[in-house]
Amino acid sequence: MSSSPPHLVCPLCAHDEAVEQPLPLGPGLWAFTCTGTIGHTEPYRWQTTTAREVVDQALSGGKSEELGLYDDLPRCLSPSEPWVEYGVVEYRYSVLNPSVYSQLLADYGHTRIERKPYTASAFIAAALGRLAEAGIVALQFGPATGYWSYNGTVSYWALPPAPDLDRRLSWVEWAMAEDINPDE
Repeated sequence: MSSSPPHLVCPLCAHDEAVEQPLPLGPGLWAFTCTGTIGHTEPYRWQTTTAREVVDQALSGGKSEELGLYDDLPRCLSPSEPWVEYGVVEYRYSVLNPSVYSQLLADYGHTRIERKPYTASAFIAAALGRLAEAGIVALQFGPATGYWSYNGTVSYWALPPAPDLDRRLSWVEWAMAEDINPDE
């Protein structure tokens, strides 16, 4: 069991800058509060754990599991890659499972369609966050690039063992290599 809290993104707004210092509730159990106003108007509180059996249980059930996100999202990363900016992961997921991605867009929308407090991107980022809690993927934060730059800071993902902190693949670098407009 870990005695230090995990670094989390708010499950509602998918940002971390307004998440206050976590409060320990017990061995491996933490309470978090996000005071941000981007995806919600009131402070949002939730609990998480670093106890492995509780994390494993957290990945069972729910919409993310039903839609197969916990199986699919790690497949959007490669063991040899550096840290990958969130937009790359979302794009790869949209190609890997276009029917579920379309369903998430229909259910939650996307900022490229309409600004909303909770979008398909936030849903996918929350699933990635739960995978990071479980140790299936690794998470760090860095500069948001291209289309995602409105966030300022964004999540970067990798498969364990995590690459060096300074090895990053940004959305702009990846999109340009794939001949995709990085601002879209």
